[in-house]
Amino acid sequence: MGRFVEPRDLAPYADIPEAKALAMIEDAEAEAILAAPCITALAPEDPKRDAIRALLRQAIPRRHGADTRVVTQVGAGPFQKSVEPQRGDGAPKGSFFWPSEVKRLQILCASSGAYTVDMTGLSSTSTNPLAGVVVNATPGHEPQGQRSPETLPVSGEVP
Repeated sequence: MGRFVEPRDLAPYADIPEAKALAMIEDAEAEAILAAPCITALAPEDPKRDAIRALLRQAIPRRHGADTRVVTQVGAGPFQKSVEPQRGDGAPKGSFFWPSEVKRLQILCASSGAYTVDMTGLSSTSTNPLAGVVVNATPGHEPQGQRSPETLPVSGEVP
């Protein structure tokens, strides 16, 4: 059985023989794990698993439909056209997922919450975000000959 979906999960979306469904689930889950490795570590009760299940329930029947290669003929008056399903859906040939779906999987692995990266190399004990920053200067030629002190005004304060 699959980690995220089982053949019975696909039943409302497509009539796929169980053996083929199991193989497609295995393939789709392998591609999903390749795109977003962190999904293997999700706890069983994690709501992200529901998002993965939803994505797989869309991708697997779509791939199954593309594999059937049914040709549809359309006609209007003297004009006729045969339409054969092609992988013009944006997914790379042989892939289960559209690029947008790969991105959605990768977003599930992204860190949640806001964060900052200290680009100044200063310790985090300073309360002034501009402490020690030199703007448009070379070492030894700082404005007024000094680096900015810890006591610079912040957010509109006047010294």
